[in-house]
Amino acid sequence: MLYETLRERDHCVSFLICFAILLLTYDNKRKEKVEFMIDFKKLPIFLMIFMLTLIVIPGRKTQAAMLSGKCGPKAAWTYVNGTLTISGSGIMDNYKSKQEVPWRSIAHIIEMVVIKNGITSIGDYSFQDFSKLSNLTLADSLTSIGNYAFNGCSLLSEINVPRTVSNIGAYVFDDTGWLEEQKATYSFSSIVINNSLVKYLG
Repeated sequence: MLYETLRERDHCVSFLICFAILLLTYDNKRKEKVEFMIDFKKLPIFLMIFMLTLIVIPGRKTQAAMLSGKCGPKAAWTYVNGTLTISGSGIMDNYKSKQEVPWRSIAHIIEMVVIKNGITSIGDYSFQDFSKLSNLTLADSLTSIGNYAFNGCSLLSEINVPRTVSNIGAYVFDDTGWLEEQKATYSFSSIVINNSLVKYLG
């Protein structure tokens, strides 16, 4: 829905520019064809249309730069310049697949995820297969991380799981750089969370 709106704005801008060029170059005396020569009498019309595009284009940039929505009963998400922030309080929604998360359409440009203090759980599949995710901040209020939450985030090489987390779902960290390092250092079924060796079932 968001990208459809942006595409509509792009089409509008393109139309206005093309229309302005047509007005600027069209020769009224030879209507059978367009003469590509500048008619300076029509320059004010071109400038007026150009000013209209300047009004439309900043609106597009603002909408693209910041997106937001709900992701739980009292939780909300905000995306700004590569960073997805989850704020509010309580639990996040659980999703049946990665396709259901509300920020899926921008997953390929998210580089950082911040879970703010007050959020107590991360929903299933919330950030699965985020190909550019390399930075993660988890709040101390967190107690649970859902199934497949960070599965497939291959660039995620450093994760600091708070001591408050008592429940880690299935395959949460599989196919992340961080888990691969933990397996190589300890064993397939163990990982380190805050300097404590714990069993990871996968």
